[in-house]
Amino acid sequence: MIDCGQIPTFLAQRQNALNKVNAQLHDPEQACLNAGFQPESNECILYIKSLEKRAVMLNTVVTTLQSQQSICGTWTITVQFPLQTISGQFTIASWDSDITDTWNGFMSLPDPSPQPTPINGTFFEGLIRFTRLLPDNSTEDYTGSANVSTQPPTMQGNGVQNPPPSEVSPMTIFTWSAQKQS
Repeated sequence: MIDCGQIPTFLAQRQNALNKVNAQLHDPEQACLNAGFQPESNECILYIKSLEKRAVMLNTVVTTLQSQQSICGTWTITVQFPLQTISGQFTIASWDSDITDTWNGFMSLPDPSPQPTPINGTFFEGLIRFTRLLPDNSTEDYTGSANVSTQPPTMQGNGVQNPPPSEVSPMTIFTWSAQKQS
């Protein structure tokens, strides 16, 4: 897992590498000469193609890291159940080390568990989904959208509170909204 505090360093490193590759692609003849290849030789052509592939890969990594960085941190959340509204916070603390869309964190809401409970989720192309497992083995599944272009960034969506597996009771549908704090 990559701690959210490490993302700025990783992002700067990948952005620096992307800038270097793009500079080489800006002057392919010089890039080939610097790599020890004659311009327009087969080796040079293969070298430039490999730089192009590297630039695409680095651009994808930079975009992913920017997206992850935009939702890392603490969010205030308001959950509207049918008979009550509760507020608390959740923190997105770390990302899968393979730079995927999977993250981990924790949530604090006053009901039904006043203690921070682990959450895990995904974030991809503005869509967020996460699950909170409660002490009684019931779950809350949150699905929604994130708008990181607003200041502060916001999220909103719908959710389902599923009863514990041992109980036969209906699911509870709720809505939620969140605003980034840090």
